Amino acid sequence: RAWLHLQRGLLDLDRGRYEDAHAHYRDAASVLSGWYLVDEHIAEVLVLTGRSEQARPIYERVAEETGSPEFFDALAALDRDAGHVDASAAWIARATAAYEQQLQRYPEAACGHALGHYLEFGPPERALELAEANVRVRGYGGAATALIEARLGAGKAQDAADLADATLRTAWRSAELHAAAAAAFRAVGREEDAVAQEAAARAIN
Repeated sequence: RAWLHLQRGLLDLDRGRYEDAHAHYRDAASVLSGWYLVDEHIAEVLVLTGRSEQARPIYERVAEETGSPEFFDALAALDRDAGHVDASAAWIARATAAYEQQLQRYPEAACGHALGHYLEFGPPERALELAEANVRVRGYGGAATALIEARLGAGKAQDAADLADATLRTAWRSAELHAAAAAAFRAVGREEDAVAQEAAARAIN
């Protein structure tokens, strides 16, 4: 039952309905208290709705409990946004070390997770390397979206726009794809297309 409440929350999250998502996560917690997966999604909604200080102790607890670099990244972002540069750098270093260890042991399984870290914190060359590896083993729109973002970050705007065009010709649709396509099109001077893609993203989320 907790899992089903969590899934309903994720559907709302993907549509930008953050308070509805929060309600579903609280329902999940009421069924299975202390489940880290629910707690970290509650923290995510708190950040998205401007309540970062309430999210911090949750992320700290979950990071300690799981040792997952995903939560090191969340804390790094909180510290970065608060202007705590040294603290953010320390979390980034911990996450980088953990992701690289995972990549050594389980390269195909870990590349998609590690990719998010490098897209956010760099270096862009490593993000591009992982995005290319990820799309080779996951040939669908989510992986292509991350590759669009990685190409943009690495200064390959035309390649990013070309991939955005190709992915938009498939059936895959998400707010993330439209947002990435908008950024790619704007980077190559296709402003009208960028505005259309931004509108498509907002229509979903």
